[in-house]
Amino acid sequence: MCLSLLYSITENFTKIQNSKRLAAFVGIVPYQHQSGASVYKRAKIRYFGPGPSRKLLRLAAQSVATHNVTFRRYYLRKLDQGKAKPLVLNNISNKLLKIACTITRNNTQYIKDYRSINPMYLKSA
Repeated sequence: MCLSLLYSITENFTKIQNSKRLAAFVGIVPYQHQSGASVYKRAKIRYFGPGPSRKLLRLAAQSVATHNVTFRRYYLRKLDQGKAKPLVLNNISNKLLKIACTITRNNTQYIKDYRSINPMYLKSA
């Protein structure tokens, strides 16, 4: 359901392909408030963009934070660090958007146990 809504919003990912732009369009990107050199407020999301997509992303984030082992570990680790639950769920929503955009851009399937290997950590022969 959520992916079909993303397809309709982005017109099959032809209108918006970048995950950062899509997250900004949906309204789940935290914006920092600064005024001059002395006024700093914590970052907050702005509730603009389509509400149903934001709601479905939030529900998807809650679901994977409960049922997916990798996201559950991330969720619990961030809560142990003292982060607020809505903040962590918003981070998971951003991660889900990034995964959805990458899968559609590369025309691949989701690999559950995929581990990215940084070339910096590969041992040279």
